[in-house]
Amino acid sequence: MKFAEHLSAHITPEWRKQYINYEEMKSMLYLAVEQSPSGDVIDPEVLTRYFAKFDEQFFHFCDNELAKINTFYSEKLAESTRKFANLRSELAEAQVEAMPEKEKARFRKPLIARTKMKFAEHLSAHITPEWRKQYINYEEMKSMLYLAVEQSPSGDVIDPEVLTRYFAKFDEQFFHFCDNELAKINTFYSEKLAESTRKFANLRSELAEAQVEAMPEKEKARFRKPLIARRKDHPVRKAQELKLAFSEFYLSLVLLQNYQNLNFTGFRKILKKHDKLLSVDFGARWRQEHVEQSHFYTNKDIDRLIAETEQIVTEIEGGNRTKAMKRLRVPPLGEHQNAWITFKVGLFSGAFFILIVAVILSALFYSHKTENFKVAVRLYRAPFLLILFLFFWAINVYGWRSSGVNHVLIFEIDPRNHLSEQHIMELAAIFGVIWSLSVLSYLYSDVLGVPAYVNPLIMYIILLAFLFNPTKTMRHEARFWTLRVVSRVVTAPFWFVNFSDFWVADQLNSIVPAFLDIEFFFCFYTTNSNMRHIDADSVCLNDKSVLRTIVALLPAWFRCAQCLRRYKDTREAFPHLANATKYATSFFVVIFSSIAYITADNYSKSTDNPWFYLWIIASIASSFYAYTWDIKMDWGLFDPKAGDNTFLQVFRRFVWNFFRLENEHLNNCGKFRAVRDISVAPMDSSDQEKIIRMMDCDDGVVNRRKTIGGKQKSVEHRVRINVEDSTEDFEL
Repeated sequence: MKFAEHLSAHITPEWRKQYINYEEMKSMLYLAVEQSPSGDVIDPEVLTRYFAKFDEQFFHFCDNELAKINTFYSEKLAESTRKFANLRSELAEAQVEAMPEKEKARFRKPLIARTKMKFAEHLSAHITPEWRKQYINYEEMKSMLYLAVEQSPSGDVIDPEVLTRYFAKFDEQFFHFCDNELAKINTFYSEKLAESTRKFANLRSELAEAQVEAMPEKEKARFRKPLIARRKDHPVRKAQELKLAFSEFYLSLVLLQNYQNLNFTGFRKILKKHDKLLSVDFGARWRQEHVEQSHFYTNKDIDRLIAETEQIVTEIEGGNRTKAMKRLRVPPLGEHQNAWITFKVGLFSGAFFILIVAVILSALFYSHKTENFKVAVRLYRAPFLLILFLFFWAINVYGWRSSGVNHVLIFEIDPRNHLSEQHIMELAAIFGVIWSLSVLSYLYSDVLGVPAYVNPLIMYIILLAFLFNPTKTMRHEARFWTLRVVSRVVTAPFWFVNFSDFWVADQLNSIVPAFLDIEFFFCFYTTNSNMRHIDADSVCLNDKSVLRTIVALLPAWFRCAQCLRRYKDTREAFPHLANATKYATSFFVVIFSSIAYITADNYSKSTDNPWFYLWIIASIASSFYAYTWDIKMDWGLFDPKAGDNTFLQVFRRFVWNFFRLENEHLNNCGKFRAVRDISVAPMDSSDQEKIIRMMDCDDGVVNRRKTIGGKQKSVEHRVRINVEDSTEDFEL
């Protein structure tokens, strides 16, 4: 077989263009011989010049073919080497997995996992969301490299000088971009480091004063005089507040250290990729001359601050370093959910959905009289709305977390100990199972021999026992946080309003029927003496009392009171008084609706009732403040026989939560605020008023504490302040 046929028969089809162009080269030879000068008399000099010129062209073609083959071979060899290393790693890991469990530990550690997360994914998963724009723009730099290689001059014949000039021009642009990124990172790191140093000095001063105050009275005079930590009228803070302040400060240091490490790794990775794609070493040299000499990399103050903070907290904890590190512990940034939690979510969610189907089918064939069914709906609806709310909240948390919205910071929850979306989903599913079993027990009470109305009572007792359980069990941090926030909502005018307060109050405005159902629950069990049947003269079914109207007004009052409190703190009519008016218009809707309902028996038609028209006018006025949908669905406007479609309200609030938290997150991003800014030193009233005005802008709501004439109007010592506004900050 001739070689041309042999080559054609044995090439890899997908690589056809990368092989030697044998046919073309053979054609060139035959054509050169065929077209060579011929005749009876040929000057040998002419023939020599002809073939010399042909040889120049032919061997230039050979050079290009050889370069093409060398390049392709090198690429494929590198790819094969990498694949071989991966396969060998796979084999080693498989061999380890086949070993007995006891021997695995000795071999597993040195094995690098089969597939490492690419750095772009690693960076995206571990950045501090509020500082996103201050990190190395790794994706942009990587795109620049790939685009440069893709758009580089190509063809069968390329002048090396052209290629050199092209990549020299690209390198100029690329390293200019690197310079800008490095300057940005250095500046931001220096600012945050200076801020951390200042906060550390304040905290250490606070601690020194607290230690002096803890001394016997006789010894205080010797130490108090040189301390200029604060003004005389400022009380010394408690040890618990100092621990909280140091704990939050430590978290900010860890985030800054993580920022330092990620950016250096980003430069190292992208410059290594640059050298690999362009087959040069300029990237490595640039890294040594610029990145490794830059302030953010060479400065080790952050490590010193971390070590000193650990030492101070250890001393505060009486020398117990284990206890100190438990308090300071920062959860891994890429921490995954526990498999046991995932299993429980699946187990209880599956059970809940199966039981819900059983409840629906059983309710369809429920044979008791209508009054009993209406009572059951009123008794069981409120817990179901709360369960539905928990399910939606879990989805909210998942959406916030996966989108990089730092809800833990926004709600001011401890980042070391908070509920994930799976924990909330698990809680909702468990409550759902309890609710479903209670409903089924109610529907089949005659068969079970259990008094029908004992079932909802037991369910309420279980839920309340969980919520008010005083022991540190069953997610006590989350329960105590919920009780604390709800208590602040209920007593709205007497407290400074922060984000979690008004957020919870907004949720309550979407479940007004749950308030009415809870009022019905207490009315029913205090007036109904028969646990098996409804008393014929039960007053709760057609309750027209003023108490029911007051209960319906409560959610709107909570938000109105919060707006009035914010106006008192800031003295700004807009947006607070305008917002308060929005909720105040709901008062008239509720009041006129209740009066129209109470007086309905006095008129043959609802259109004859003058209160009905007042109700409509109030509802139209309220619609200008955006709650027409709520009023229509909750109060049955234009349809006095319409039922309360409260489930859509819960769903609407679920969607609203995404937008509201994203808005607050963007507010934090604008201020690069990544942790709760806690310092136990109080502030001047002038500073405070300025901060309150800044924080009450439309782009986010963060409440602050107000002082008048330098004297505090509250004994609250824990106030939350923004980083750039003050260095003496502490949480409310």
